[in-house]
Amino acid sequence: MHDTIVIDVKKIKVRVVLVGAILFLLVFAWFAIRWQIGNLLANLTLASDPNVSEIADLAISWAPADPSAYSLKASAGEETNITVQALVEAVRRAPYDYRWRIELGRAYEQNEQIELAEIELQKGVELAPSYSSARWHLGNFYLRRERENEAIAQLKMAAENSPVYRDQVFSLAWDYFNKDAILIERLAGERSDLRARLAYFFAARGRAEDSLRNWNSLSDEDKEINAVIARSIALGLFDQRHYPEALEFSRQFGGETEAMAEVVTNGSFEKNVGDTGDSRFGWLIVRNDPKFEAVTDSRVKRDGNRSLRVTFKSFIKPGLANIFQTVVVEPNKKYKLRFWLRTENLKSAGVPMIEILNANNDSTIARSQPFPTGTSDWQQVNIEFAAPDACNGISIRTIRAACGEECPITGIFWYDDFVLSGR
Repeated sequence: MHDTIVIDVKKIKVRVVLVGAILFLLVFAWFAIRWQIGNLLANLTLASDPNVSEIADLAISWAPADPSAYSLKASAGEETNITVQALVEAVRRAPYDYRWRIELGRAYEQNEQIELAEIELQKGVELAPSYSSARWHLGNFYLRRERENEAIAQLKMAAENSPVYRDQVFSLAWDYFNKDAILIERLAGERSDLRARLAYFFAARGRAEDSLRNWNSLSDEDKEINAVIARSIALGLFDQRHYPEALEFSRQFGGETEAMAEVVTNGSFEKNVGDTGDSRFGWLIVRNDPKFEAVTDSRVKRDGNRSLRVTFKSFIKPGLANIFQTVVVEPNKKYKLRFWLRTENLKSAGVPMIEILNANNDSTIARSQPFPTGTSDWQQVNIEFAAPDACNGISIRTIRAACGEECPITGIFWYDDFVLSGR
């Protein structure tokens, strides 16, 4: 009698399904790993890599559906037709990704296929209307075609949508429109943030009047919102020696509300000096030597509540210029500077004096007589001068008469009541 073998069909089916599933997972994992490696190659390889073409081919063979692989092939710098064809393949695989449309449009333009280039660049904008990079490339394309109105429309939206692109847009227009401020301002429109940024842009390029004009187009509320920009502009214009505009920006952002053109700020020293923060139009004192001291004095004063007391304790440096103030003036205008002076035991072969400097080129305009040595009561000192042509700022500073490399000075003097008047 033969033994009967019973086959459990259900178990065989389960095993077949399991084996099939394992094989499917292995195949899927293989292709997934290949795709990931191809994607990594495409995204991590630099266009400057000497083997970029071979790596791009490998990336395409391992990840044939990845548009990045074709983009890498396009960046290999081979023939223009190959570049175009590679980007066409990238677009086919990601038709709704604006990046490949832009790259293809640029490649078409380089290949002198202008109509196709415009179609792809426009499609990029349609796919990503709020992305500044898409509008930036389309605007550049229109500029190269000398279609200025269309270019301005796209570049304006690029600047509106992204702070990153604003300076790039302004710089492009600066060069294209040959630094014509009015044409560049078309890109800012009436947007307050763009106007504020454009004011900064002009200031950075030394166009102080254009900067101030754009700033003054803002409302008081918008100026307050953009006060940080005004502060940066004020400091920058001062360093560039655009003193009238720097003063106006300083006043508007609240840094120097008391400073005025043709006026010595805090001339009677009723407020502290030298502790001025961002101030550029008040008294500045360089305190870098323990043998020199300059402080306000409430005990000795000619008028008001304070004066400035300057004390030397065997100070030997031949250079001084430690006390100074910049004042906005008008070119070719005559002025008189008046101040009061007192001394006590002042001794030196190189005594102090006041110098009026052309702040625009650091040349001397006028000097006072050397201060009297010994002890003297309050006396008025007058300096008459004319601001030179193109001079819109002067520096009032304390210097020493020349007396050699080491020139000791001891004693005290006081300043009070500085007044500048036009004649």
